[in-house]
Amino acid sequence: MLREMQETNEGRPFNAQLREGKDMPYPLLHIESERGIREIPVFSVRNPDHHRLIAEHIVSGDVGVFGVGVIGILKAIPRDSVNESEGKKTFWEIKKGRKLEDKVPMMMLPEHHSKIVDYDKVHPDFAYLKDPEKRRKFYGTIPFHTILPLAEGAKINKSVFVTTFEDSKKKPLDQQSSIPTVCVFFSGGDKAWESIAQLAYSINPDVHLGISSLNDHGEHSPYDFDELKEYINKKKEADFDFVVDDPIVAKYKIRSSMTIIRLPQVGESPEITIVRKGSIGTDTLRRHMEDMKDGGHLIRELASAKFASHGHPEDVRLKGLDDKVIQYLREINS
Repeated sequence: MLREMQETNEGRPFNAQLREGKDMPYPLLHIESERGIREIPVFSVRNPDHHRLIAEHIVSGDVGVFGVGVIGILKAIPRDSVNESEGKKTFWEIKKGRKLEDKVPMMMLPEHHSKIVDYDKVHPDFAYLKDPEKRRKFYGTIPFHTILPLAEGAKINKSVFVTTFEDSKKKPLDQQSSIPTVCVFFSGGDKAWESIAQLAYSINPDVHLGISSLNDHGEHSPYDFDELKEYINKKKEADFDFVVDDPIVAKYKIRSSMTIIRLPQVGESPEITIVRKGSIGTDTLRRHMEDMKDGGHLIRELASAKFASHGHPEDVRLKGLDDKVIQYLREINS
């Protein structure tokens, strides 16, 4: 858990600064406020010595923030929770104004999909994804979120992760689903995050890792660590216990949340639909799908699909951020 010193001092100004030192195993985000002093560890996803520490913090139930082109929240939620409201404090209170039907994506290794996803309910053109190795190829090259059918009987906190039919009826008509779904994310070729996810699973396989951007509803998230410090100084609060920084992803200034796709279900047109336009564009997705299947897969942007929150002028956003993502992936894998 985060280190706290109970030195209260009424009227002390709120101030967050990074503290570093030669003998420190990792920097500390030093926060002074009228509630006291907090020192929050700042790990680097690019430092292999930090990976187990990150995994241990994740599965402990601590709330983390991490950089993946946007600053996000990360929290482990017990997969067989007795209290279905567990997780609401993180994802609906930290993200003030979040709608109850806007459920939380999860970070999950492709080989573990069978625990929560029913690929028999996905269109037969995607039946090859029942094979864990082909799933890894599908999800393991570029980063995107995928909406998939929930497996019946899956052990999962439904109030946090599962979009029910009733939830989907509150969304635009072209985004509605008659069966429950989950939204799953994988690191898309980032071996460091794969290592952390594997370590977290080995420590505690009975949790799911919920992720979302760090922002109140309708507001922008911070996009890198420097903006995170500005964000918490402005908000005068830091409702998290550890930070996972990524200097490489910050270097390429992706500054956007990720693209969300939905795979077609049995009985639907055999096309991938884009539910939210993010850091990976439609053309890049089409090229990626050509490697999955001869002739590729049809891909269509939904009429209701909006751009994800981003920190770019509109002309930059419209040109696409694919090159920034590809450059970042090329560097971390070089």
